Amino acid sequence: MPTYTIYSITMSNGSYKYIGMTTQNLQKRLAQHKADARSGSCSLSNRLCQKRKPRDLQVLHTKLKKNPNGFSIKPLRTVTGTYQEAYKVEMSLK
Repeated sequence: MPTYTIYSITMSNGSYKYIGMTTQNLQKRLAQHKADARSGSCSLSNRLCQKRKPRDLQVLHTKLKKNPNGFSIKPLRTVTGTYQEAYKVEMSLK
């Protein structure tokens, strides 16, 4: 069973927070968000990319594009289990 990390990306001044989940290193995930914000595309596999970004992800990428170094990432919780189980925890934290 995979282990998912539910994480938050927070603006340095605390005015904005995004919550997501990943199975990879958090610094690598933040770098991917920054790359996606710059390019406007999705650096994840086609299987994981959504045709249309959710609104909260669009907002994160807009803010990251304007100030890529003004954010930090930290783990909130880990979930070992299915994607659906981890998604349920992610949604409860949003």
